[in-house]
Amino acid sequence: MRAPGLILAMLGAVALESGAARQDRRPRADLTPRVETAPARPGKGARLSLLVELPAGIHVQAHDPRDPTLIPTTLTLETPDGVRVTEIVYPPPSELAQTGRPEKLMVLGPKFTIDVRLDLVAGVPPGDVPVRGRLRYQACNDTVCFPPATAAVVWTMHVGSALHRSRPPAPRRHDALRVCPRLSATRR
Repeated sequence: MRAPGLILAMLGAVALESGAARQDRRPRADLTPRVETAPARPGKGARLSLLVELPAGIHVQAHDPRDPTLIPTTLTLETPDGVRVTEIVYPPPSELAQTGRPEKLMVLGPKFTIDVRLDLVAGVPPGDVPVRGRLRYQACNDTVCFPPATAAVVWTMHVGSALHRSRPPAPRRHDALRVCPRLSATRR
């Protein structure tokens, strides 16, 4: 009589273990941080972007889903002193009709980009500045949504000198005279 009970207990343990393994295999977003402004300059704006790639057949809810019970995709940033987030721009979502739902879902994926705009104060020192972020999302397929996940990301933004000029200064008049000998001879 002990053998059937032991077998049932073992089968139950295997079922629980395989359920936990399935849970660990939930779809994950691949994140690629990009610094669009290089180098960033103190006293100026800068742009970052985050490329998000999901496995085939997977989507996430839009940042502003129609149904308030759904978990929105949200990027939060931690910026160092002197760096301020001015705007986070989420891509336009796509509509997805789902069986049993009266309204279409607003979704992103399987590949999309989130843009970030920053302001740097004039006193930010030159060098590499880390900008840390977290992307919270809930991956879903056509029939089921997986538990929400949060993925960490870090951009390394290079801040250059505030004294950098985008174009060389215009030559002064006496420099032009030195360059053109004919003008120099007629002016003397």
